[in-house]
Amino acid sequence: MARARCANRLVYADRIATLALGIGATTANFSVCDAMLWKPLPLPNLSRLAVVLQRIPGNPNEWESIAPADFADIRQQQSVFESVAAWDDTLSNLSGNGAAPERATRYLVTPNFFALWAPSLRWAAPSRRRKTNPGTSTWG
Repeated sequence: MARARCANRLVYADRIATLALGIGATTANFSVCDAMLWKPLPLPNLSRLAVVLQRIPGNPNEWESIAPADFADIRQQQSVFESVAAWDDTLSNLSGNGAAPERATRYLVTPNFFALWAPSLRWAAPSRRRKTNPGTSTWG
């Protein structure tokens, strides 16, 4: 039996390497989940943040982000929140220099979005205010 083990050292080395790789991958997976899913994000005043969504008529289990015109109304008429910011995501095609276009997610945010989420960052403060009309496709 000892001779069989010596003859198959590569088989055992392969099994040990596979086991070590599996343990390492599992540990990395749980570390990422622990940092991103199970622990709260390291944002200041996280308990004071709220998300406003709208329901889709006829489908009570479906939620959607609010329209830019609705956001403008909420921002002007609300008296509960210190500040209000919005974001929306959409798919875009990116291409350049003759390369094949690639599909990417693009996020549109209001100018005060980063200042609201991370007020301690200097670059997060909006440098200029831009005026937009309610009902247009841009967030203002």
